[in-house]
Amino acid sequence: MKPTDFLIDADDFEDIVIGFLTIHTSVLEHQLFYDTNKVNHFHFERVADFVFEGEYFRYYHSVFKGYHWESETTFTFFANKSHTTIQKKEITELFIDEGKVNFLLNNKSPNGYIMKSTNENEDFSLILLPKHIAYDWEKLILTPQQEIYYLIESYE
Repeated sequence: MKPTDFLIDADDFEDIVIGFLTIHTSVLEHQLFYDTNKVNHFHFERVADFVFEGEYFRYYHSVFKGYHWESETTFTFFANKSHTTIQKKEITELFIDEGKVNFLLNNKSPNGYIMKSTNENEDFSLILLPKHIAYDWEKLILTPQQEIYYLIESYE
């Protein structure tokens, strides 16, 4: 039997709204979520890392998930900066587009998290952060023309 090819048309997908949380206070990742869990009615837990496959390197980004019962919303936090890098093959070129560290959003803070919600309202204000942590968050729109769109959507 001959395999069937499927073509994906970017116009068939809708834009998604994400949040980007920038942490301005020097705090370890596990401490951030421990303190966040203390001030919320729901809890975040570390789940399987998000793995980004480059040509020369494999990058691992931390992922935390929490479920808000009242709004029936799952929140997912992806660390913008990779925590582990494994070289897959020898670099034979002088200039490559990859480095030892990977950022999911290159133009954003390395001390940040991409926030995704299962709720259409994308109400990130439901997440309380500890008072001793200085932070900013902004709403971003991802379009199907961006590579990060498919990376975020494919993570389960």
